[in-house]
Amino acid sequence: MSYQNAGEVPAENETVFSDRSSRTSQLKRVLLVLLGVLAAVVVLVIMQVSGDSLVTSLSKTTPSDSLDIKNSGKTATVISNIIKRFGVPSSKTTVTVRVPTTSPVEDQTTVPEVASSSPAPVEETPQVIETPQIVETLEKLAHRAESSKKDLFEEFKTKHSKKYTNNKEELKRYEIFKENLAKIDDLNANSIDAKFVHTSKFADLTAEEFQTRTGLHSDYSVKMNAISELSDEKKSKIGFVDFGDSGIPSKIKQTLAKNLPASFDWRTSGAVTPVKDQQECGGCWAFAATGDMEGTWKLKTGSLVSLSEQELISCAAEADGCSGGMMNEAYQFVIKNGITTEAAYPYTESDGTCVMPDSSPVTISGWTQLKTTKVSDLQAALTTEGPIAVAINANQMQFYSSGIDVCSSQAAVNHAVLLVGYGSSNGQAYWILKNSWGEDWGQEGYYYISTAKGACGVQSMPMTSF
Repeated sequence: MSYQNAGEVPAENETVFSDRSSRTSQLKRVLLVLLGVLAAVVVLVIMQVSGDSLVTSLSKTTPSDSLDIKNSGKTATVISNIIKRFGVPSSKTTVTVRVPTTSPVEDQTTVPEVASSSPAPVEETPQVIETPQIVETLEKLAHRAESSKKDLFEEFKTKHSKKYTNNKEELKRYEIFKENLAKIDDLNANSIDAKFVHTSKFADLTAEEFQTRTGLHSDYSVKMNAISELSDEKKSKIGFVDFGDSGIPSKIKQTLAKNLPASFDWRTSGAVTPVKDQQECGGCWAFAATGDMEGTWKLKTGSLVSLSEQELISCAAEADGCSGGMMNEAYQFVIKNGITTEAAYPYTESDGTCVMPDSSPVTISGWTQLKTTKVSDLQAALTTEGPIAVAINANQMQFYSSGIDVCSSQAAVNHAVLLVGYGSSNGQAYWILKNSWGEDWGQEGYYYISTAKGACGVQSMPMTSF
């Protein structure tokens, strides 16, 4: 074997070394890519864990608090994306990202775009959190968010004097509470006027557990269709008055011919009893029906009497007591038996055993379902007939606190309440609904929802007694 020059290697060996060098270089590049992917995964995992908490965490800050990230452009981009996704939680919170140029200048600041319409607010003297690594930044945010959630949970427990049976149960409720915080954030983010809060007394319940606070039978439409098909004789026997295709009495049509008042509220006329609390019994149907009949009796006699939901829950055979029912089943019972007062037959939050009272002083002569989808028809019926029992979807009522809820849910109705009035605020028309979850829920026990687009299904099944 001959060599071209001293120290030279054969061309074949040059190719071998060149290939090895190339493969080594490629391997390094692959490893670097894998490391980059791994780092990205770590960041995404921490973002997933802490991201939903970011808004909750920062919304607890005071006006002087701020978050100021000083790092590389990539760090700023990641933080900016977090802000874009979860939003700046409060106008009082400053979120500043400092991006150094190739020749760093301490005072040069770049604020990432938070929304296309407005940049993030900047304090003149922000608090600077030095973060050499994005992971460290997100870990701090996650820790801060967890502390904030614990504080919110303690606030919730204190407000409602919550006492759990043991530490395991409290931990379970805390985990549910944390999941509900994300739901509350979503509701508030999509709300125009309504407020949803972590201090709702149902904030430590799952969606399934919350359903025990409702109780409207899901097959109501099937049952009502069956009633509509009955003969006139059988309709009369159960007190059902059928107004045909129009679905509304003639006197309501006469009211429509006049100018309806811009606002109306039966509470100011003394036709509504104080807010009651069904508690963990699914007896909303009974509470809505008694509310309607209390108003009917007031208009008939001038006397407002609080009626017994317990008599309906224990004795109305067509319904299923605390397992659910419908307002017409309550009306049918009262048509046949009358109904006694709450004082004579107190509420026990249970099915109980039916004990027919010696006296049932309150009666009704009939009932109907108003077949209309027009807001004006329902307003006219309300002003003419008194408070009206209505069915709604209660899913987002779990955390409701105040304001007018647009309630865009298309889910089926599952809860019964009492429509007592209507009005408008800042151009937003609303219904006033009396709920049966106590005065410590909502606006002193009331729920305000938009009249637009049949919000919450409120116009799906309005019923009233005569």
